[in-house]
Amino acid sequence: MAGGAAAGEPGGQAAPSTGKVVCPSCQRKLADDARVCVGCGIYVGSGRPILTARGVDEDILYERSRKVVSPISWLIPLGIYPVYSEAMGRHRPYATWAITAVTIAVSIWFLAYQLSGSTKMRSMKNLMLWGGQAEPEAGRIRLLYEYTNYGDREAFLAKREELSATMPESKLDQVALKELGPEEQCFGQYRHSQLITHAFLHGGILHLAGNMLFLLIFGSRVNSAIGNILTPILYIVLAMAAALTQLVMSSGQPPGAMLGASGAVMGMAGVYLLLFPIHRIYLTAWFRWGLVAGFHLSFKFFAWRGFWVVLFYIFFDVVAVSLAVKTGTAHWAHIGGLLWGIAAGLVLLVSRAAYSGSDVLSLLLGRYAWGLIGRPHSHQKDMT
Repeated sequence: MAGGAAAGEPGGQAAPSTGKVVCPSCQRKLADDARVCVGCGIYVGSGRPILTARGVDEDILYERSRKVVSPISWLIPLGIYPVYSEAMGRHRPYATWAITAVTIAVSIWFLAYQLSGSTKMRSMKNLMLWGGQAEPEAGRIRLLYEYTNYGDREAFLAKREELSATMPESKLDQVALKELGPEEQCFGQYRHSQLITHAFLHGGILHLAGNMLFLLIFGSRVNSAIGNILTPILYIVLAMAAALTQLVMSSGQPPGAMLGASGAVMGMAGVYLLLFPIHRIYLTAWFRWGLVAGFHLSFKFFAWRGFWVVLFYIFFDVVAVSLAVKTGTAHWAHIGGLLWGIAAGLVLLVSRAAYSGSDVLSLLLGRYAWGLIGRPHSHQKDMT
């Protein structure tokens, strides 16, 4: 290693040491020309960490990504998605794999009932997160009864007919809805359990695939840093926090349902941002041109630092919320998830439940962060 080796480092002859250069973390005497302590993985002068990363053959990753994107681009003509993170950890991410598998299974089960037209959806709709306290619009009520199996359409039409002679047309749909039983209504009722169950449901295969890809990229790396016991607990807490944020910020809107893991996933991205801010994430971007260009596929493969990737994706949510744009996406759940994830990342670092060797505090403060997160050498036993 350029600049000298730590005293006692195997392989090669160590440079002479007079004891003037000492690792500020482990207090080991180093060679006089040493600039790093290999054992602690830090620069001696600043105490900032030496960045280590998972190796990857970029050519192989490029070819694999292109093979996957090529057929997908016929369904999604334009996209930009992460495919690999070079961040390292000490645990195999079994918890993230399990969460992904359970989410896929439950989502497909839920979708099957939605598409089948089963009357069981009249009760199963309450697995989604229902929020909004304003009076629903008449058009929205009729739309849900016509195109979903959330409520009893015949009961609604019968109640509407029954009330038609007693009130104006403009109030008929809302009043008829209120007089129906919970399973006959096209809207669900809020239950505390929905703060968790909504994160395991998705509105379609593409919705599911996109969220699971992000979970595997960000969640597995967080999992590798905090272990397989803390990960599912953290994931559930972040799902609940993101859902509560959405509920609070959308309370003045008409009732509606939210489903999907994106709030929890953005929470994991927030933790990732604290633990691995400058590790590179490889992304693919593509555009499938139309008939004029012979349906040519333009494909780009590149890498960004982790903080740029997270900020890029949250940017669209911030813009949508700032401009009050209605897109059918739970933007506040994304924003809330990210902010709560950042807060959770700080708690994990300060409580010393997580250590990545490349976290934000270490990178910014160097040895001055040790009072908060512990000295690097104290984590070495956990890192092996």
